[in-house]
Amino acid sequence: MIQTTLKNYLFKSKKQAIVFLLLIGFCLQAKAQWNMIAYSNDSSSCGWEDVFFLNKDTGFVVGCLWPAPYTHPPAVILRTHNGGLTWDTTLFINTNVEPHQIMSIHCPNDSVCYAVGFKGRLYKTTDGGNTWTWSNTNMIGYNGNPPVTLEDVYFFDKDTGFVCNAAGAGHLIAQTNDGGISWTVYLSCIGAKQFSFPNRKVGYTNFGCKTTNGGNTWSEINTPIYIDYEKKTYLQSVSFLTDEYGFVAATGSHGFTWGYDVFNFGIIARTKDGGNSWDYKDYPNIRLLQTIQMLNDSIGFFGGAPNQHLRYIFKTENGGDNWYPQELIGKNSYNYYPDIFSIHCPTDSVCYAVGRYQYIYKTTNAGGPLIGVGINENKVQTNGLRVYPNPASNSVTLEWSKELQVQSLAVFDYLGREVQREQVSNNTSSIQLDVSALPQGMYFLHLQTEKDLQTAKFIKQ
Repeated sequence: MIQTTLKNYLFKSKKQAIVFLLLIGFCLQAKAQWNMIAYSNDSSSCGWEDVFFLNKDTGFVVGCLWPAPYTHPPAVILRTHNGGLTWDTTLFINTNVEPHQIMSIHCPNDSVCYAVGFKGRLYKTTDGGNTWTWSNTNMIGYNGNPPVTLEDVYFFDKDTGFVCNAAGAGHLIAQTNDGGISWTVYLSCIGAKQFSFPNRKVGYTNFGCKTTNGGNTWSEINTPIYIDYEKKTYLQSVSFLTDEYGFVAATGSHGFTWGYDVFNFGIIARTKDGGNSWDYKDYPNIRLLQTIQMLNDSIGFFGGAPNQHLRYIFKTENGGDNWYPQELIGKNSYNYYPDIFSIHCPTDSVCYAVGRYQYIYKTTNAGGPLIGVGINENKVQTNGLRVYPNPASNSVTLEWSKELQVQSLAVFDYLGREVQREQVSNNTSSIQLDVSALPQGMYFLHLQTEKDLQTAKFIKQ
């Protein structure tokens, strides 16, 4: 494998171009929430898997590039010192048929960073990312199987840290105390896809494993959304703020299409007593909950999708009781929004998000104000109100009981902008709206009655 470092490099070919953009105009918009600062015009599934920033300006993004102009997908580490305006790029170019991809990165200080990825590889820098070395960890997982992919890495300091795997039969949690030279493998848990350490003693994984002694031992805790291979529920992400207060996010499938899982519902669970008990909510219209990141006990984000074509970042300001869709400004020439794989906030206001198609998004105001209606506030049918079809393509029908005495109907987009209004006769109990001209997205219906305001939502596909 050949390592190449390129300063302020733009990948250009007929099939692929990574374009790094300074979106000054977007930053001046009053309602701007998450601005795209980088993307790719490639339509492949290769992209950025993780983001980690040391401060608001200096940080790293990791993942892979689709082959062109290379024979096989190279692993990639991006670095910026100016908040994403420019990046230097380290490529680990394949010289054989094995795919390469970096899944996670973590920096315990300004100089030392670790990254992990395919084939159990560990990447390390001791000079802030100027140079990188890599090695095979050669760890043996459950039932004697080597890990196919190391999925997360977390280091307390330059020497002591953890890696994990949850793919295939090689699942494990492993600890090093000498900077990755040697490893102790723990098989007492089912493995993990992600760590969350609120302090040096207490840590959690997305699969419901916990340590209370700095990772020396791990034990399973009771979670309400365990992995169920029959019901196809997958625990994806974990975020703990204290020893006892934290969240896990899951995505699930009700079936298969063409041999693949159809991920069509999400779950977010919250504990306030270290995992002994949980409260959780189902989100039947939100799929692909890949990541959750809490800033504090009130504010947090997760990445999700209301349907096959749309992707959002959702925000809470009340500790997960309600979640609101956030605006993503900018997409590539294929009109694709990415699956959001990772969100990291180095400060209370500056956050970065990365995902498929080499997208990088940034907010400088913690996602901005909450606009629109929270996804947990309204159901498709409320107080005799029925909305169908949902999702809708050309028209949507609303039916309600005559007792409501609806006077007017307004349609709002997820930024709270009114996009359509209709006057309604008192003796009417239904209306059909032409929504063919509306862009794809989530919309909210406000029905003004003689007594109050009735609300519902639908998705335009």
